[in-house]
Amino acid sequence: MKKFMQTVLSGVATLALAFSAVACNTQTSEAEAENAYLTIDINPSVEMIVADGVVTSVKACNDDGAVLLSGENFEGKTIEEATKNIVALAEELGYLTSENDDVKITALADDEELTLKIEKAAKAGAEKGSDKAKVNADPRSADQRKVKELQAENAELFKKLTPAKVRLIEAIMRYDPEMTYEEGAAMKVDELAELLEELAKEMVDIVGEELEEKFETRFAELKEEKEAAIAQIYGGEYYEAWQKYVELEQAYEELKVTAENIALSEDDLADILELLNLTSVEEVFASDTVTAEQIEEYVDEYIDRFFDKGELAQMGELIENAVESILEKYDAEEYILSATDLENLSALIGETVEFESLEELEEFVEAQEDLLEDLLKEMQLTEDQKAQIEEIKKQMKSLKEEVREGLQTEIDKNKDKFSEIKSQRRK
Repeated sequence: MKKFMQTVLSGVATLALAFSAVACNTQTSEAEAENAYLTIDINPSVEMIVADGVVTSVKACNDDGAVLLSGENFEGKTIEEATKNIVALAEELGYLTSENDDVKITALADDEELTLKIEKAAKAGAEKGSDKAKVNADPRSADQRKVKELQAENAELFKKLTPAKVRLIEAIMRYDPEMTYEEGAAMKVDELAELLEELAKEMVDIVGEELEEKFETRFAELKEEKEAAIAQIYGGEYYEAWQKYVELEQAYEELKVTAENIALSEDDLADILELLNLTSVEEVFASDTVTAEQIEEYVDEYIDRFFDKGELAQMGELIENAVESILEKYDAEEYILSATDLENLSALIGETVEFESLEELEEFVEAQEDLLEDLLKEMQLTEDQKAQIEEIKKQMKSLKEEVREGLQTEIDKNKDKFSEIKSQRRK
């Protein structure tokens, strides 16, 4: 969304970086320019960007990954060496055990031969890192499910989409919420990998999921303040329309969160527990109020750990499909807006609306966005107004650094915390 502000700001960072990647390719050899994506999942999970067989950047995908990477530097190492060291560390810190021995490798490059080469090097390194490691390159259940879901929506657009590419696109989404599956599917792996590396570098000091969320929340707040300042420069009519649009989009996002967190009924939860061979919800979840997202996350881990190899894979697929059929009714896009929801939206929009689902509301929000963009095109700016906008754009380029400086004390505390956790696990 927010196409109108993308126009004002002369393009999103995503596109700018993608174009810069293309430009870079015209100046260097294909081998030098080829960026690829590699992940290692044990829990901890880490992701790497590699080029010419060498690791160029590493990032933790979760807090356990942050503990593992604390104090380590894998940049400049070969794929095999880095993978070997990561797996060895995972065993040393007690993450890789005889009970938790699954090491999943995900490799992705534009060239299939290069993908297989990277995967082979990573597998060799993992096997050298620990005798306990049971290495595989099977895609994660969640990524496979997302591919099926997207291809069901648009078979032509997503016909070449793979679980590994979904993983890469979603990695970018963690840093850039404006990235979409549609945009990512159309980009080369080389471009996506370079984009992820650049975005991750902007948060190189940010350690831990909670702090990353705080960073992004604060950045979004400051960014909206700057966008509001630009909207005001365009005058009262535009600013009023912009405010209304922002409030409507926020209302949509809040309803989407509500729709994604509806608790399962007792009957549906009981059926799923039976499929997963669980006697009570307390065995897995801290509360008896469980959402579809929580179930999906648990099932992904459950299937990957116990049913992803050999003959068991077919049984795992049957269990997964059975759970999915139960969860279909909890699809956020099918959420039925309540009378209170419609009343609040009508007050916000200024007229009575009767949307039946979130999907209809999303279409309405997108239509309002298009109208706002048309209004923007009609605006005539003075030279002074153009100069004011340029100044705000310059300020926006340093927003992330500003947020980082504001969080520096917490950043340092988090680094110490993860280092301490690592030290304790070594004892």
